Amino acid sequence: MKPIGWLLLGGLLALAALAQNTRGVRVRGTFEVLILDEQSRRVALLSGQGAQGVGNRVPLNVARLDYFGERGLTNLSVIGTNCVYDAGEQTVTSPDPLKIVTADERLQIEGRGFTWWRTNNHLVISNDVTTRLLRPPVGTNAPVPLFIRAGRLELFYHANEVAYSRSVRVEDPAAQLNCAEFTVYGALTGGVQRLVARGSVELVNHADGGRATCSEAIYHHTAEGEVIELTGDPRWSDGGRSGSADRITLYQTARRILALGQARLTLPRTGGDATGLMGLGFAPLAKSANETTNRLIEVLAGMLEIDLPPTNGPARRIVATTNVVIRDPAVPGGATAGRAEYQAPGRLDLTDNPVWSSAGTQVRAELLSFNALRQMASALTNAVVRLPVARLRERFFGDTNAAPATFTNEVIEIRSDFATYQDTTLRFGEQVRAVFLSGDDQLGELTCRSLGVTYSNRVQALRATGAVVAEQFPLRRADGTEIRRRVRGETFAVTFTPQETIESVLAEGDVTALQEERTGGTNVIRKELLAQQAAAWFGPTNHLRSARASGNVVFVAGHRSVTGETAVYSDDDGLARLTGNPVALLPEGRVSGAEEFIWDSRSNRYRVKGAFRSQWTQIPGLTNLPKLLIGN
Repeated sequence: MKPIGWLLLGGLLALAALAQNTRGVRVRGTFEVLILDEQSRRVALLSGQGAQGVGNRVPLNVARLDYFGERGLTNLSVIGTNCVYDAGEQTVTSPDPLKIVTADERLQIEGRGFTWWRTNNHLVISNDVTTRLLRPPVGTNAPVPLFIRAGRLELFYHANEVAYSRSVRVEDPAAQLNCAEFTVYGALTGGVQRLVARGSVELVNHADGGRATCSEAIYHHTAEGEVIELTGDPRWSDGGRSGSADRITLYQTARRILALGQARLTLPRTGGDATGLMGLGFAPLAKSANETTNRLIEVLAGMLEIDLPPTNGPARRIVATTNVVIRDPAVPGGATAGRAEYQAPGRLDLTDNPVWSSAGTQVRAELLSFNALRQMASALTNAVVRLPVARLRERFFGDTNAAPATFTNEVIEIRSDFATYQDTTLRFGEQVRAVFLSGDDQLGELTCRSLGVTYSNRVQALRATGAVVAEQFPLRRADGTEIRRRVRGETFAVTFTPQETIESVLAEGDVTALQEERTGGTNVIRKELLAQQAAAWFGPTNHLRSARASGNVVFVAGHRSVTGETAVYSDDDGLARLTGNPVALLPEGRVSGAEEFIWDSRSNRYRVKGAFRSQWTQIPGLTNLPKLLIGN
């Protein structure tokens, strides 16, 4: 064998003996140790300069560790100074600075004080760790550098992991992250796969001051771009908005937030997203006892999805699903649904059994829609609206002889194909049915084709059109009698006082008003009024102040009836006056041609004003004649 061959063989034997803990080997100058895997493939090469040592410990002025990929090319290099290789422990240590860099320079690490273990290719940097890491590019944009600072680093080459600990701070041009531990997966070979932060994680957005906290945050790159998943009591805040959930996913590239499990979103009530969420409804929202300008709107759901604008500003879209609640915590009421979708600049749609409520008002339908730009709320398909009407029973359905009030929870429940609220007016369309309820008891109803209710925290006015029928169901008086009333017409209008009592009633178009009084058994007293128009005005204690009927007026009481063109009643004198060719039809005969028929409700006497003509089928008894007619 030639001398050069003997030299090479001797050098390799010396290195092998050193690697196998053979003592007493003297090393000078260049130093190399080749690291092979179980299949004898080359994994890494440890080399050094300025080697001075005998035995297991070899001091190296400069040490270099190069890891190789499957094709034999270098993919990671570790360079340190003032190092010591311990053949017995199979480690390299140094208190001095260290530098780690991948072949593509996407990962560059520096630190001070390190230990490397040959047995498992594990490396630890003990102090002042700084890292520059290029994340995968997003679209056509250039890769964004990520800077990591920490007190400690552990590198696991075979696991392709780099783990940071001790006051970790991660920064890029857009944000900063602070945590106890931070792990980079995949950066040593093949590019970043994911980043994981653990322990008191805080993420701050430089642009808008947005902040997120959690126990664990995972960053990875998907088809939608950069994604960060937050778990462990995750919470976030951004420009007055804040939220929490079991899991929050931030789609950085798509500018989207997904919150899953007990999701909660809060927004300032004034301006921004809240204008469309709760800025209007089917009535003015209730106010809290201590009204403030910094009140919040709260959205609760099983899932929340928020699409953010490219820059700071209100959300472009918010979707909430599963047990959705939208409310102002300071006051009762709000909205519930299976699904809620908000679209900027101010449209909110609630579906899947939606319900809206405020100050006693409740609205249900297959779709509840709120449009902030038009200041309009709509309940579409099978709309049901419940309005509180305090004291309306005794004001509208009762009278001075009625039994004491025993009803509570008095509401008007209105059902229709659709309902809208705009400019303090509720409008109902197609097949409208309004029922007056006191608890579970139905006291009366109104049916029509369309209905308008002026409502602002209380019912102010009501107008029904199209085949209107208003009915009071039997009401039992204190003396045991029952009264049932019904009014028919083409239009029906009611106004209410601020005290929610009836102020006036106006019915028009072939009006029919019927009252049936049952005094016991089969004895029924029936009274009926027919006219083209009928109106009544009421006093504050429910007494009738005045009334007027016009246009082919007919009044029937039992077997007696009177007709004329106009009937007027005033409570001032208790007189009802019928004019316009009045005619009275009685069992005893007929009276006509008078100027005016007058009925005195207080004395129950009748008078005829002006010349009249009478036709009797029988002469009334003298005892009944004065009460029946007094002519002048």
